[in-house]
Formats: sequence, C-alpha cells, structure tokens
Amino acid sequence: MRSLSRYIGEGRDAARLKVAGLASLANFGSKGISMLLMIVSVHYTIGYLGSARFGVWMTLMSFVAMLSFLDLGVGNALTNLTAERTARGNSVYLRQAISSGLLIVAGCGVTVTVVMLGLAQIVPWARMFRLTDPAIVSEARAGGTVFALGFGAVLFAGGVQKVLLGLQRAAWGHIASMCANVVAILSLIIAAEYRAGVPMLLAITLAGQSISALPLLVALWKEGLFDVGAGWGAIATEAPHILKSGGLFFVLQIGFMVGWGADLLIVSSTMGAALAASYAVAQRLFQFASMPIQILTQPLWGAYADAHARGDRTFIRRTLKLSLAGATALALTLVSLLILVHIPLVARWTEGRIVLPISFVLIYGIWSVIEATAATASMYLNGCHIIRPQVFAVISFCVISIPAKIILGHVLGLQGVVLATIIAWTLAVPVLYAIFFRNDIMEPAQVRGT
Repeated sequence: MRSLSRYIGEGRDAARLKVAGLASLANFGSKGISMLLMIVSVHYTIGYLGSARFGVWMTLMSFVAMLSFLDLGVGNALTNLTAERTARGNSVYLRQAISSGLLIVAGCGVTVTVVMLGLAQIVPWARMFRLTDPAIVSEARAGGTVFALGFGAVLFAGGVQKVLLGLQRAAWGHIASMCANVVAILSLIIAAEYRAGVPMLLAITLAGQSISALPLLVALWKEGLFDVGAGWGAIATEAPHILKSGGLFFVLQIGFMVGWGADLLIVSSTMGAALAASYAVAQRLFQFASMPIQILTQPLWGAYADAHARGDRTFIRRTLKLSLAGATALALTLVSLLILVHIPLVARWTEGRIVLPISFVLIYGIWSVIEATAATASMYLNGCHIIRPQVFAVISFCVISIPAKIILGHVLGLQGVVLATIIAWTLAVPVLYAIFFRNDIMEPAQVRGT
C-alpha cells in the first residue's frame, strides 16, 4: 500500500494521520465543488422550475443516499476487508477481495437498474408527490426512469470509492469526484439556460456522482489491484465472506434509509412537494456545517480499520477522543454562524421564493450538531467492526422515529419532523449504547494495562 508505506519511516501513527490528512485536503476540494454544485442546483433552477417541480427533483436525488443499501452492504464491507488484506501484505488475496467485491457491486447495480425501470412505470407519482398538474406528473415519471438508469452506475462508483478508503487512498477518489462535479456544474448551468426539465437535471447530477469511477478503476487495474478474471475466479470463495461481512452493513444501511433518508419522502407525501422544497433547502443549508466535518473525519475509517487490524489500541483511543471533541466544537461554531446568516443567505439563494421559519432553523441546527458528532463516532465504530450495536440502535431509531415524524409533522409542521428525529435518536443511540453495549463499544479503544 504505497500511499501508507511511503511514510512508515516517520512512524505508523504519523503515517496513518498523514494519509488521512492528505485525504481530508483532497476531500475539501471535492466537497467544496459539491457544495458549489448544490448552490448552483438551487440558484439556477428554482426560479423556472417552481416549488413543486424543484421538490420532485430534490426528492428523487435524495433517493441516492436513501437507496445506497442496495449494494447489500458490500461497499462498506470492502473498506474493512481491503484494510485487513493490506495489513497482511498478500497482494494476491488483496486483488481477489477487491475484484470479487466490485463484481458483486456491479451485479447489484445492474439488477437494481432493471427492477427500478419497471417500478418507474407503475409508481403512482401524482399521489406520491401530491401533484395535480398532469404535465408535472409526466415529468416526475420520466425523472423516475432517468433515476433508474443512473442509480446503478452511482452504486458501482460508491463501491470503488470504498475500496480506495480501505487502501487509504481516499485522496484519489476525492480528486476524481471533484473533476466530475466541475463538469456537472458547467453542464447544469448550460441546462438551466435552456430551461431543462427534471429528467435532464437528474441525468446531469447522477452523472456527476458516477463518472469519477472510470479513471479510478483504470488506475486500480494498472496497479494489478483489479482484475475481472481474478475476481470471477475467486468469487466463489470470496463472496460468502464479503456478503457475510456486508450483511450487517446492509441491515444498518436499510435502517439509515428508513430512519434518516426518508424525511423528504415523508414531507412530500404528508405535506406536499412545496414544503419538501423548503425542507430540502434547510438540509442543504446545514450541509455547510456537516460537510467540513465529514471531510475531516471520513478518512479516519480507513485509519481505524488499519489500526484495528494491527492491534494498535493507543492510536484508536487517542484519535477517537480528539476527533469527537474537534467535531463537536466545529459543528457548534458552523451551525451558529449559519443560524445567524440564514435569512439573507436563503433569500438570495432561492431568489426570495423560500422562507424558513426560525423555529425550524433552530431545531434543525441542534440536530445538525448531534448528527455531526454521531457521524464522527460512526467512523470509529465502522473501522473497528462494531456493527451489531449499530444495527440494534438503528432498528430502534426507525421504530420510534417514523411514527413520531408523521405525528409530530402533522401537529407541528416541518419542525415536528426534526424534533421527532432528535427524540428518537436520543432514546435509540446514547441511551441504548450506555445500557446494553458499553463494553463492546469501548473495548477496541481500551489500552491493555490501563
């Protein structure tokens, strides 16, 4: 693993942190371009799309994160498996794991695309988005077809990115994503000039998330880390291990899809596409707080996985403490700034078409701080293979949050959806962990003899 071994002379801890730092630096560029794409997607399109069509587009795009579990958890399993095989130093087994895993993800992508193409023709789009205009209903159906065609490619691209994270070469992936999103931004501006509809806008944004996989795959192939023949030949022996490891991630991702990813769908179906547009703007507003923290902490997954494979508990303990404290402090600072400037920012961003209630903004800000800290902790949990407690927590969260979001959303509006999220998370995560899983969660960070 050249991206780590080139620094080993400085000490393995320093090497891990330097690799993570380089990945974070590249991620800053990638996420900065992603945020610019987010700004462009709102500013250049909401004026001519209108709230209903814009809400349809944003809801369909939210399905990308919501349906990421359809890779059967293989992508996340590949991160840990790649780190383990790299630590063992056997290039043959490493190539087999990467190649077989990516072939499985590709198979999932093709299957999902075929199934979604059929579903796009039978989904009751008018009822789903509470639409009355036949033209917008037809556009939503066409958008669903485009989403089906593009999502399989996005799924595979995610698998490639997960491999690079396990190799601690995440910087490669971020640079490729940055370049792809620059193309997407330029394409989106041109499309908006011609008043492109929801299907074309979806095609552009989905392409921005998927085409980055092509140069990365070529790079892996040139290094002998990806080989279709080797992957196919080893798939019978590798698939059971990959799928078993991915099974828990699969359940975990379904839970995240239901508990977290379905918010826009809940708002669209219960309050209408117009309010879904407001909710989408708030989500994207607070991504200015969550994205920098994600940029800094995501590379730690690979670092934790490498340290766990080598039994380096001191590194794990020290990094966990520093990352949690830093993420919380940074989240509080960024969220406070966003709350202070949200009125002129949202007004300029949406050309005055969206106004967010202050109570909604405040409560969403509280949730954003909680979410940032929890996401940082999840890098430790994932990298150290502490998946089972997360599965119990996310199932509990879904059971509590879904009915709570519907009920409180009906009573309190948009802020009720976020309040239900906070209540459900508090009961399902810190309370559950403290009572039932404290020893399991802290064991990898416990230094022997302390």
